[in-house]
Amino acid sequence: SLDRYKERQIDPAIAAMKSPDAGRAELRAYLSALAKVFRGDPALAMRGCLVINSVTELGGRDEAVRQAGIAYRQLVADAMANALRGAAKNDAERAGAPARARIMSATLIGALITAHFDPEGAARLCRQMADEI
Repeated sequence: SLDRYKERQIDPAIAAMKSPDAGRAELRAYLSALAKVFRGDPALAMRGCLVINSVTELGGRDEAVRQAGIAYRQLVADAMANALRGAAKNDAERAGAPARARIMSATLIGALITAHFDPEGAARLCRQMADEI
């Protein structure tokens, strides 16, 4: 079910950030879309992401779920890094894109968890990340 969720929900959501010509606009659009979902449908936001829900519940006891969480984090970080490299103004920014993307993906995971109890706070966090790009 996690593989199916990835194919149907996650892959389409991050596809634009993975494109060869991705940049600031694609990364901002992704974060803005999440903020819009969190604000527009708080009940849905509070249900959360299947991968994050599974990892927080089972990741410490189920190796397959733990690996799915690691793969999710890497997938999102790689997509973000691709977009950050595209948005980079110089070689130093391009070189720093993977580290920045790891920080952003961890923040995103925090936002997805926050959405369970504070969808508006999660939306603000996504907007703030989008504004910082």
